[in-house]
Amino acid sequence: MRRILIALQALLIPLLMSAQINMSVNGRAELDPQDNDARSYYALKDANDLDCAIIKVSLNNPVNGTLVLQTKGGSATVKTEKQTNGEWWFWVSPVVTNIMFSCEGYTPTPYVGVTLKGKSVYRMKLTVDAAVATVTTFTLGSSVMKLNVTPPDATVFYGRTPDCDMGSRTLSDGLFEEFLDNGTYYYRIESRFYEKLSGKYEVNEHSREVSVSLTPAFSYLGLDSSPQGADVYVNGRFIGTTPLAKSDKVRKGESVRVEFRLKDYYIEPITVNVVGDGKVQKVPTVNLRPQFGWVTCLCDDPEAELVVSDATKEIARGKSGMRVKLNSGGTTYKLESLRPSHHSQAQGIKGSMIEGKDVELRVESPVPIYGGLQLTSTPSRARVFIDGVEVGTTALSQRVLIGRHTVELKLSGYHLDPFTINIEEGQTTQISKALISGPKIVGGTLKVTTGKESMADIKVFNSKISRTGYSPFSANLPAGYYNVEAKKSGFRTATGSVKVNEGKVTNLDLKLHKEWNLVDWKWSWEENEFAKHFFDFDFAIREDDVAVGFEYAYCKKHLGVYARYLFSVDEESTSISAGPVFRLTCDYRKLDWQVYAGAGNMYGYPGVEFGTRLGWHSSDFSWFDFGIGLQTMEYEVVPVISVGLGIALFPYYILFAGF
Repeated sequence: MRRILIALQALLIPLLMSAQINMSVNGRAELDPQDNDARSYYALKDANDLDCAIIKVSLNNPVNGTLVLQTKGGSATVKTEKQTNGEWWFWVSPVVTNIMFSCEGYTPTPYVGVTLKGKSVYRMKLTVDAAVATVTTFTLGSSVMKLNVTPPDATVFYGRTPDCDMGSRTLSDGLFEEFLDNGTYYYRIESRFYEKLSGKYEVNEHSREVSVSLTPAFSYLGLDSSPQGADVYVNGRFIGTTPLAKSDKVRKGESVRVEFRLKDYYIEPITVNVVGDGKVQKVPTVNLRPQFGWVTCLCDDPEAELVVSDATKEIARGKSGMRVKLNSGGTTYKLESLRPSHHSQAQGIKGSMIEGKDVELRVESPVPIYGGLQLTSTPSRARVFIDGVEVGTTALSQRVLIGRHTVELKLSGYHLDPFTINIEEGQTTQISKALISGPKIVGGTLKVTTGKESMADIKVFNSKISRTGYSPFSANLPAGYYNVEAKKSGFRTATGSVKVNEGKVTNLDLKLHKEWNLVDWKWSWEENEFAKHFFDFDFAIREDDVAVGFEYAYCKKHLGVYARYLFSVDEESTSISAGPVFRLTCDYRKLDWQVYAGAGNMYGYPGVEFGTRLGWHSSDFSWFDFGIGLQTMEYEVVPVISVGLGIALFPYYILFAGF
């Protein structure tokens, strides 16, 4: 039996050897400056927190298995990924100096030298001989290599040699398993923030799962600053804001650079020796140096306005005692005192002198600029007030600040409106005023508008004063009562009364309404400005008889209706008629002229009638009217006379009609 196995082995060895296919590297790793994959979405870091380079490998023939990249001179491959286009991508630390490729069933390539930079993409071509024969055998003596790894996201490398060049796998759950021929294998486990761990594993039918825990190579940092709120960067990577009780993981190292950055403070770098025991490492509180100072601005003149500025802009403005925060450094600031009609004064201060300090800075008071004023009045000895302050009596010669001032002259029995003067630097202004005898009439202002219309003739008058103008109208008037009229062509005259109060503005709006004509049927005046209801006594003269009766008419604005009843005395017959009313006039408060026409049963015969009515104003609500018309029926024409009363506010007043 042993002879048979030896013979079978001797037969298989040449076949297996013939299955090895050659691989060779075609050229060196070429940098692809146009490829940004290593610095964008596909960017990764190695176990030392360094940015990886990506080596993209193109094969002329596909391989049946996993292409493995082995390294010298640094950490192992961070990640391997086969793309859909057949390329193999390898994420490699920039410290790697030599690489080789291997694949189960293929002859490994020799090591080739590389020079890599982080966040860069390199391209290589790998020549693989095509497979010419495939030998499939059933080999006894294989088993499973099982590892339980902590942390669960570690990468496991394995192989027949300590280089672990057979393959690798990045785990997600910490469980590694691989079917392998019986024998001795080497493994190496790597994970970011952990120490590398290497070991041996015997693969046989009795192999058991081995639990492996990597030693932490990181610490959590406890960081704080004074003042708090600073952004913290470790080796250029942002990890949080102070106070930071527990930061992200920071890799173990002798010279980890930690920077604290806060607005208006200097960047404060420190070097921390990270222990790397997986625990929180407390770092002493870092005191940040302010890049500013506080300046209290002072001036002996409390009315002066203080302005702080630099060479390009104004920074602050206020009164004496204001406190300003200024950045330090090489900037020079100017504190200036300002006041109208004064020469400004300034004081400079360098930012480097106030860094981290609270200082007071005093500036001289603004210097007044004067001119001269010589003032006389008729009569003399009037009291003089300049900007509300009494300065003497006329004749007056005095030094006055330049600029515009309001002057008042007061003398018993006289008056004069205040006036304005303009004083210029180094010049004397001479003014003479004549006071007006008698007390000043104090009134108010009246403003008259005419709705949406303008340029209407406005007349404001009472028994003593009359003023005219155009709308919108404004005039200063003595206090009292006034009548106001507004007239404009094509509109009804609008009137009103108003009281002007002393020292106040009184507003009056008189709305103008268009006059009606046969073309314009738009009305906007109030309904109760004219009569609407008419009650008349009627008297008709027939050939041998007379008729008496009454009439009612209703006319709103220009159109209306009427009804009439007459009783013939001798014949004892009646006439009942009705019809429309048409009003011809617009200004009803002066004259009311109407025409009517109707039809009905007139003394037993059908007939028609027409006539007119003329009315005039009697009081605020009533009218007296007189009418005359004709009735026609058969061959008879009957004149009808009507006298009555028209009212506007019906039915709120008792009505009487008839003569």
